Amino acid sequence: MTWLFLIGSAAAQDVRKDSVSKSKALKEVEIKTRTKINEIKASPVNITVIDVKKVHGESGNLVDLINRSPGVRLRSDGYLGAPINISLNGLEGKAIALFKDGIPLSVFGHSFDPSLLPVNMLDRVEVYKGVLPVSLGADALGGAINFISRYPAKRTIDLSYEISSYNTHRASLTFYAPSPKTQLYTGLNASFAYSDNDYTEQREYNDRPNSSEPYYERVKYLNNKTRTATAEAYIGLRHQSWADDIRLTLIGSSFYKGVPFIPFATPRYFAVHAYSDEKNITPMLRYDKKLFNNKLELNAVVSYSWVSTIFRDTSLNKYDRYGNFIKRETLSPQIRRELQGTGRDLSLDYKIAALRFNVIYRVNAQHTLEFNNVYTSNQRVGSDPLGGITAFTNLDVYRTPARYSKNITAAGLHSWLLDHKLENMIAVKHYRMNTSGFSNYQAEGGESIERNSENKWGWMEGLSYRPHERWLGKASYEYATRVPDDVEVYGDAIRTSGNFNLKPERSHNYNLQVQYNSRKRGVGGLEIMANYFIRNTSQLIQLYRDIPKSYYLNQDKVKIQGIEFDVQYRPFALLSLAANATYQDVRNYQTRLYSYGPLLETPLYKGRLANTPPLFGNVQARLHFKDFLQKGSTTEVYWYYSYTHRFYSQNYDDSAPGAIGFFERFPEGYANQRSWLPQDGRMGQQNHSIGVMQKLAHPNGTLSLECHNLTNQQLFDNLYVEKPGRTFHLKLSISL
Repeated sequence: MTWLFLIGSAAAQDVRKDSVSKSKALKEVEIKTRTKINEIKASPVNITVIDVKKVHGESGNLVDLINRSPGVRLRSDGYLGAPINISLNGLEGKAIALFKDGIPLSVFGHSFDPSLLPVNMLDRVEVYKGVLPVSLGADALGGAINFISRYPAKRTIDLSYEISSYNTHRASLTFYAPSPKTQLYTGLNASFAYSDNDYTEQREYNDRPNSSEPYYERVKYLNNKTRTATAEAYIGLRHQSWADDIRLTLIGSSFYKGVPFIPFATPRYFAVHAYSDEKNITPMLRYDKKLFNNKLELNAVVSYSWVSTIFRDTSLNKYDRYGNFIKRETLSPQIRRELQGTGRDLSLDYKIAALRFNVIYRVNAQHTLEFNNVYTSNQRVGSDPLGGITAFTNLDVYRTPARYSKNITAAGLHSWLLDHKLENMIAVKHYRMNTSGFSNYQAEGGESIERNSENKWGWMEGLSYRPHERWLGKASYEYATRVPDDVEVYGDAIRTSGNFNLKPERSHNYNLQVQYNSRKRGVGGLEIMANYFIRNTSQLIQLYRDIPKSYYLNQDKVKIQGIEFDVQYRPFALLSLAANATYQDVRNYQTRLYSYGPLLETPLYKGRLANTPPLFGNVQARLHFKDFLQKGSTTEVYWYYSYTHRFYSQNYDDSAPGAIGFFERFPEGYANQRSWLPQDGRMGQQNHSIGVMQKLAHPNGTLSLECHNLTNQQLFDNLYVEKPGRTFHLKLSISL
């Protein structure tokens, strides 16, 4: 697998360098890029490549785009800036690693979350399922998503602006200026996003006088604003005797979010003044050099981030669910604030260092060696005089530094045999982690500093074989390891508590895939993919929802098997079709939970894992019209449909007497209906979106109009949190 990404990474770099240095025509560069995407798809790694350039003019965000791919779901509460929980082939959350150009996305701050990354700044998205290549340097358990930045081929100024429902505004700027004479280049990627996020959701109440019967009311979200801004400025030098490419980047970002209530709490306490705010500054230096007639390739990236986070819940005012002032608490300094207990006056400062070093040596035309090492360290210190004080010694636990470091080393061999019909990757990996500090739950009584250290090994092998130019088969295995990350270990201090007793996750990952490609471009083009996957996972880390803060725990064992299909077909010049479906059987084989201290016994065995949809899929259709409104222009009309089968909010024993069948309707008076998503008896959730996009020749730009959730259905990814209803989006993009 190592080698797959190696090919993809090296290929992408070659495209960028050659296109910029030689100033070739943009069309030629696009053809080369398509060739590199095909190379990545043909490698032994199980990967889905999303060509983002095709949808630069569309509205929406990366979450919508990625969710149209087979086997993957980015789940959130739906509003702009909502936290993302990734589900990929049955594994979810932190088991799936996120990268931007091979660098862990966490380095860049919350403003670079997938729901906020502008699509116009990206070239493609690579979704790895199971085996990961050496060059990524990841300890992901079940896969990874790598966002590849867009590098224009010539001097470029691209602007985009989108306005949509709930006073949502998104803007982006891409600027690139090369100097062929000096080989110097500069660039800027910047974005801004804002939303009131004041949509309505249906909530349950039972506060009527003289009645305990619950009733439902649609109420508007309060204090749910999101405001974020990013700027990524860089200057670089190419084609020097001592460096093929050296680039210095300065990244700055800010992320503001109102906090309207405690997630998953019922009944909810609504806040009008509580908020969180994050600032991030990151300088980054990248160096690339090829030696010995391109036989040896060196790549190094070093970065250092200063991140400042605050969370404020200090107001003593009380408000009803409509935002009307009720009263101000004055009895005691220890009474409840807007959200929880004594409130929060939290300030945290993070210092994050990252170093990535990759070496590729091409032994000959058939064999390549690769070595990769990624080191990250994270130190957190802060204060919270309201919510961080221990019970016995009056100690502010956040003043004690929490430290986390991780080192991942990988080495592998990539081979092409049988006249390049057979491709093989094999690699070995080592993982090391060290942590120390107070975890958040200690504020309720503990006084000791926790420490933990882990060392683990893993390995992988993947091969692909092409018996015919139209057919490709893949098989891969990885003994994967993922060490807990810093947020899981000592919490984010806002929504999650820490747990220093977490153990690394381990998984045996198997993939078997078949691909068919008619090799036709345009009319008659047909691509089919079928993939069977198995994940046997132990010590799986899962987020357990609790009030006021959730926390992470290990589970004994989870077994996953499933199958996914993807079909793309263009029957006519004006029509292209695509469809995919994924079925996954995710079983909880645990007999116990690893908690803060003693083991918690659980009677459930072989039940379906909580909050995991067993079946989901997508269908899309696009109509293409040439010269419809303007000579040289293109008009596209498109329809997207997604389906997610109902799932249970708790671990569910579907073999128990009285259990509901997979396609069985809820019987009359079914007591547990409220524990399912959706909760209203539907077999699943359906989402329709439609849009039209006009690509103009003069001026060079696009204008698009879209409607999401056309039928205005109630949609849920998480229990008790309804996603926005029908929304409208208008986007304008211009290239100067």
